[in-house]
Amino acid sequence: MKIAFVTACVGPKHIENVRKLFISIRSFYPETDLFVFSDLIFHYGVVVVPVHYVPNPLPALLRYHYMMSIEKSLVHYDHVFWIDADSEIKQRFGPEAFEDVVVVDHPWFDLSSGPFEKNPRSMAYVEKPVDNVRYVQGNFHGGRTMHYLKLCDLLMRNTETDLMARIIPVWYDESHLNWYAQNFPVTQLHPGYAYPFEIVLPYPKIISHHNAHDRVKGFG
Repeated sequence: MKIAFVTACVGPKHIENVRKLFISIRSFYPETDLFVFSDLIFHYGVVVVPVHYVPNPLPALLRYHYMMSIEKSLVHYDHVFWIDADSEIKQRFGPEAFEDVVVVDHPWFDLSSGPFEKNPRSMAYVEKPVDNVRYVQGNFHGGRTMHYLKLCDLLMRNTETDLMARIIPVWYDESHLNWYAQNFPVTQLHPGYAYPFEIVLPYPKIISHHNAHDRVKGFG
C-alpha cells in the first residue's frame, strides 16, 4: 500500500514541527512520502512544493487548491492524507483510517453541535446538522486517492465560489469540510486521530500541537 501525506508550512512558524512530523511519519510508515507546500527550504527527505507566502487565513483556505495542484503526483498513491504541520503520529493507524473518505470527530462537540458555517450565502453553509454526523476537525483527513481527490476538487470549487463572492467561512477549510461531511458519506474517526498534545489520551494515533483553547474555538 503506497501512502502520501501532505502538509503546508508557509512562513517559518512550523518549520521545526515539520521535522518532527516527518520523523514520526517515517517511524511508522518508512516508505511513505511527505509533500510540503512551503516557501522555505528543507534539507531532508520531504517533497517540497514551492508556494509564495500568503497571509492567514489563506494557507488554510487554499488547502484544497494545494491538493489539486499536485493531483498528477498524488494519483500514483493508494491513499492520500492531509495532516497539519504541527501534528505527530504516535501509532500506526487502524484499518478504519483506510476507507474511501475519512475525517476526524472534534473532541469538544456533541452530536449536532459545533461552529458550522451559518452564512446562507456561503457554499459551506450548514442549515441543520445531520443527527448522526459530528462536527469534524480540519487537521487530518484523507482517503483512497480517487475518492479523496474528488472531495478536494469539489471543495476547491466551492472555495472559489465563496471567494468570488467575498465570503470566507468562519473556520475556512474546516467549514467546507464539515459541509462535505454533512452531505456525503464519510468515515468518522475517533478524536484520537487528532488530539491536543496537552490532554492525556491512552491510545492517541496522532497528537496536535495546537492548544486546546484553539480547538474549542473550532480551529484545526
